[in-house]
Amino acid sequence: GQYLAVGNFPAVQEMDMDSLIVKEAKQFDQKSLATSPHWRREVGANSSINFHIMENDNGGVNMTLFRFNSTYEDHAQIGTFALPHESLIHMISNTPNYAVIVVSPVSIDFQAITNNKTYPVKTATKLNDTMQVYLMNLRDGTVMDGFDVNDTSLEFATHHINAWEESQDIVFDIVTMPWDSKAHFMDLDEVLHH
Repeated sequence: GQYLAVGNFPAVQEMDMDSLIVKEAKQFDQKSLATSPHWRREVGANSSINFHIMENDNGGVNMTLFRFNSTYEDHAQIGTFALPHESLIHMISNTPNYAVIVVSPVSIDFQAITNNKTYPVKTATKLNDTMQVYLMNLRDGTVMDGFDVNDTSLEFATHHINAWEESQDIVFDIVTMPWDSKAHFMDLDEVLHH
């Protein structure tokens, strides 16, 4: 196995756990715009899942889910789908059979972040839309979508707490908050001076 220092962007650092020295900087082998620092262990398996936001051929972006085995290099795509917009997605959750993907109505400009080194929250825009939930089958990558959250107070999903299956239902707990980019916890001034 490997010990990786990870963040929201595709570069990771392989660490030596005895000295805490970076052994090697690693780039993802596909063109990725963003990912998650919250890797999910697969239930009952010796593997982890994580997503990458990737440009598609239609000028938009895809949410692409990967299964990682014992190394960062040993991974395979589970499935992919086009996102309705360039959403700020921080993490997903999973059950034994499904990945739960929550798409907040908050858009982020990945190109400005990548090309202009713009602080992420400075590119964020609240859209006039509702939160959407997608389920991806972890066995074959098929996606069930169309789950709109009608509660408009649920604007931004930050962290998933848990997910499980009850008969035919998927139940999940997530942390949500109203979106206010001026008072947001990721605002650079807030980060530096809080």
